[in-house]
Amino acid sequence: MRAPRRPKELLLYALSVLALSIPGTAGSAPGGSAPTKPATTQPAAEGKWEVVYSNDFQDKVGHQWSRDNAETTPKESRRFLGPFGNDKVSLLLADVPDHKYVRVTFEVFLLRSWDGNHFRSGPDLWEFSVEKGPTLIRSTFSNHAAQGNRQSFPDSYPWGDHPHLTGAAEKNTLGYTYYFGSIEAERECDSVYRLSVLAPHTAGSLRLNFAAFGLEELDNESWGIKSVTVEVTSSNLAANYDDRRLTKLWTDLGGEAMAGFASTWELVAAGDKAAAFMKDHVADASLPEDARVKQLIAELDDAKLAVRESASKELAKLGPAVATALRKVMETTKSEEVRGRIQEILGAMGRQRGGDPSIIRWMRAIRVLEIIGSDKAKEVLKVLAEKAPAMRVREAAAESLSYLRTGERKPLAKPTGDAPADQPVDQDGQQQPQQVEDISLLCLPF
Repeated sequence: MRAPRRPKELLLYALSVLALSIPGTAGSAPGGSAPTKPATTQPAAEGKWEVVYSNDFQDKVGHQWSRDNAETTPKESRRFLGPFGNDKVSLLLADVPDHKYVRVTFEVFLLRSWDGNHFRSGPDLWEFSVEKGPTLIRSTFSNHAAQGNRQSFPDSYPWGDHPHLTGAAEKNTLGYTYYFGSIEAERECDSVYRLSVLAPHTAGSLRLNFAAFGLEELDNESWGIKSVTVEVTSSNLAANYDDRRLTKLWTDLGGEAMAGFASTWELVAAGDKAAAFMKDHVADASLPEDARVKQLIAELDDAKLAVRESASKELAKLGPAVATALRKVMETTKSEEVRGRIQEILGAMGRQRGGDPSIIRWMRAIRVLEIIGSDKAKEVLKVLAEKAPAMRVREAAAESLSYLRTGERKPLAKPTGDAPADQPVDQDGQQQPQQVEDISLLCLPF
């Protein structure tokens, strides 16, 4: 947590841990001890999976890792790999059996004052990727809400916007503390996330990269990993997905945050079937016809109240797709009725943190398509980059296409001065008001 105007002290050094297991496997695998309990976000993709690596770091780290420092948590003496700061830590596995998909299950320990999306103190970002392959997680995390802090996880940064600790399996269980000078008090401040993700992969060697960006010193913000298991399968996972199942996953993708996260990996497993399904639904993301929008705006000033009310409701349903047109009319109209109704519609958009479920669904779908990475997936991304109604969707799709071409992402934008560069925005790119600081929420586990 960055608080340049207040003194900061720290009383303990940070380290952390967790436990996990892979359904359908038993005993230990190369590299360490057997996992101990199931991950909460285990993808349900059916297939015959083979464990090629497993390590809980209770004994040794192993030569497969680029870093070998391990520590033990203050509580429960849980040994984990770390702590790390703004570092990239890699796991390299050679001579992997023939396969079509890789699944990685692990736990992340986030220690002390991670600040999430906060526009001055953040972004505090953590990333997991496959070398020369997809980025599977690229999210901010927050361990507290002292400054109204929110985080992007389980969605991607920068568009994700959720309360601190969303999706955490454990909260303040590792024994790490942070001293908050403003209240002259030390609070427990740590979290554990249990994650299981998958991606298409066929190469004989596999390098997995775990990394963080934007953190302060280790005694302020650090991280570690625990209970890593890697599995591969040569099964045709897509065969398990019919239209009925894809429809259910598509609905869930636009729903509650963690349900959307779980659906992501199912859709990745469906591969080109999922991409084809999304292509059939691209019309849902197309811009509304200009003539229809103009007609609805004109009806905002109709002599009949029922017509005005109906037009307001229809424009509200169109959401961010019509925000720009509404703002232009509001600047020029002489009708107080029209101006008032437009202000009400735009105001409702601004207050809706989560945004339109269909927009959220497409933002999550972009991550799915990027991870699939096939020609069919790129086709859908191209359409979204050109025709999606919301600026955020168009920009995200274009960035994914660029990443698939170059393997590079835009560097993180660090805010300067008091400009809230990373303040939450609505789906049309308009900044939302930042929540005021509330010291009563420091590292509370909810």
